[in-house]
Amino acid sequence: MSKFLPELSKQIHSEVIREVIDKNYASIIPVWVPFQLTWVNSVYRTFYDYEKYMIVMYLLKTTFETYAKNLTTLNYDEYFNQFEFEIERGEKELAQRKETRQTRDSNHAGAL
Repeated sequence: MSKFLPELSKQIHSEVIREVIDKNYASIIPVWVPFQLTWVNSVYRTFYDYEKYMIVMYLLKTTFETYAKNLTTLNYDEYFNQFEFEIERGEKELAQRKETRQTRDSNHAGAL
């Protein structure tokens, strides 16, 4: 049984996405902005706190990256039927994000 390996040359890079957005800004924004607002509002309704959501997403991202590094493959049921998850501690990164957010907030308050 052969494994499917993605072709590296056919990956989409962020630079290409940015270029497409820049070229088609006027036609993308009327669709993209309402989509983003709906997404952010849904996040808030679920967690009642955007920052909590971002922390959960960060923890899930690091978990998935660890699985990928160790070539661990789980299907949907296997992943969600686990009784516990081991999450790598990323205290430094979370502290840096908090510091950045506080700096941004204080700069924004000073600008008002």
